Amino acid sequence: MNQIGSTTVTTLLKETEIESERTTGWIRIVLAVALAASLLVSGRIAAAAGYADIWGRLGLGALAIGALLALGIVSLVLVRTESYAPWMAFEATELARLAESFVKALEASEISVINQQTAVMDAAQGQTARAASG
Repeated sequence: MNQIGSTTVTTLLKETEIESERTTGWIRIVLAVALAASLLVSGRIAAAAGYADIWGRLGLGALAIGALLALGIVSLVLVRTESYAPWMAFEATELARLAESFVKALEASEISVINQQTAVMDAAQGQTARAASG
């Protein structure tokens, strides 16, 4: 009787892990799409503000977002083809965390660069205005 109970519990735990990985895969995909939209919007805003070289700087962020999207798709494919193993969750979670951290760090550095460039442009405009009036 004990053997039957442990087999049932093991089966339920395995089904729960598979369902949670399926859910996590969809969350990664939705998060990647949201981050990509955010990256595009911030890139367009920066380009409209006169930072034409912003698209070259956002390439690594797009790469990290693509990796997160690929991770979500691979998770779903593994679950769908019944190739998923419980140890994969730890590796996938760590990869997703690294990709998200990289994107956040990149966005923070881009905001810092934009703020510095804005300060330089404001200072240059102030000097031009003083030179024109004086």
